[in-house]
Amino acid sequence: LSRPGYRVKKVGWVSMYKFSERLYEEWDQIVESLRGEDVDLVVLDLSNNPGGYLDVSVVIASDFVSDGVIIKQEDASGNIKNYEAKKRMGRLIGKKTIVLLNEGSASASEILAGALRQRANIKIFGQISFGKGTVQATESLPDGSGLHVTIAQWLLPDGSKIDGVGVEPDELIEWKYDETDLQIVVDKAIELNELTN
Repeated sequence: LSRPGYRVKKVGWVSMYKFSERLYEEWDQIVESLRGEDVDLVVLDLSNNPGGYLDVSVVIASDFVSDGVIIKQEDASGNIKNYEAKKRMGRLIGKKTIVLLNEGSASASEILAGALRQRANIKIFGQISFGKGTVQATESLPDGSGLHVTIAQWLLPDGSKIDGVGVEPDELIEWKYDETDLQIVVDKAIELNELTN
């Protein structure tokens, strides 16, 4: 992938379809691969990622920031609980990185993208995300049915809401995962000074 004055030798494109226990288990291997191959640009592809385990998104974010709040949870009474970066991680701090979102990106994927932008100044490309930022609990009823009750909402590190709003990208783009679209992503990264020659 090239452009006058630039040559990108390796792009580490990491597609995360949901934040599952499997991703939690595989994340260390992914990080070591990105570091070992010395990629020029990491692309965290969260398109159509509906979310999953919040702790997985916190762990991933913790490799890009050294400390501090990743996400906040606000309950119905206005009480705030902070989820902070895991200590002794930060293995990808300083690595040139961008995040891809689209309208199918929701919940924990929006949390990760928003947190990385606010805490690590990582740019977001794509389309505005779905906007699901509520925490729900399930109550079983005597007749065997269940009721989902919203008990809290997620907030980004600066206190901004996700629910009903979504995360807006820094750069609106569309892609289809072929070589041409990969070049578009890299060109946009160069334009936004996310890569240096």
